[in-house]
Amino acid sequence: MTSPDIQKEIANAAAIKTINAIIKDIGDSLFAIIVDESRDMSSKEQLAIALRCVDKLGHVNERFLGITHVNNTSAVTLKSAIEEVFNKHSLRISRLRGQGYNGATNIRGIQYSWSIMQTS
Repeated sequence: MTSPDIQKEIANAAAIKTINAIIKDIGDSLFAIIVDESRDMSSKEQLAIALRCVDKLGHVNERFLGITHVNNTSAVTLKSAIEEVFNKHSLRISRLRGQGYNGATNIRGIQYSWSIMQTS
């Protein structure tokens, strides 16, 4: 249990179980994404993604989905990374009802919509 490799395996297994529970909980509900991009301590760009949805009791829930590394923070790269996450977790873009971006100054003032993303 003190081996870094074993610790990473345990953390990854817990992350997979947690993400699967989040996806199952969302089911066919409508949801929004919240995206933030930043650099980690080694100066690698990364993208954090959270989902926001309303449960059956009317409570708003935000669930952290994960962090993915990206080569840069251009709009095209962010779009591709988000699409990858959607595909990986079998999330349907048709269920997406809102988007929030923090720190995405490179796409400020640009029309950035999922309708564009769906046609590419």
